[in-house]
Amino acid sequence: MSKNYYNVDETLAIAEKIETNGASFYRKAAENSKDEDVKDLLASLADMEDEHRSAFAVMRAQFVQSGAFDPQGQMATFLNAVADNYVFDVKTDPSTKLTGDEKLEDILRFAIGLEKDSVVFYSGIREAASDPADQEKIAKIIKQELGHIVALGGALEKLGV
Repeated sequence: MSKNYYNVDETLAIAEKIETNGASFYRKAAENSKDEDVKDLLASLADMEDEHRSAFAVMRAQFVQSGAFDPQGQMATFLNAVADNYVFDVKTDPSTKLTGDEKLEDILRFAIGLEKDSVVFYSGIREAASDPADQEKIAKIIKQELGHIVALGGALEKLGV
């Protein structure tokens, strides 16, 4: 198995892609939902993912200017572990898996899995960040992603599953 090595710019680009994919997934799932409350929840989550993508884009631009994000080089080590263990596949847009025939329960469970993967990934990025301000921004995104899990879990409970 060949290893992939990522620099900080690539890492933050991956974070942007995760958020873009998440927004796309939530928008398509919302389009397919017949339950108005769930449709609103999914649309709201898509908007939040757009905000997260923007935050990572800003961090990425700042890193390119300063170069001081990961002075100990922990990012490459972390990302190699993630890539080797196939935590997620950022090359595949998860919305392409939606056909419109899925049960709402399955969509919500899949979304929870995506959010959990994001939390793991962003936790690694936060640990590698050298600037406390970047760590704080990433911690806020992680907190929001955890909130997404709670909201999706609440929607599952509402379905009685």
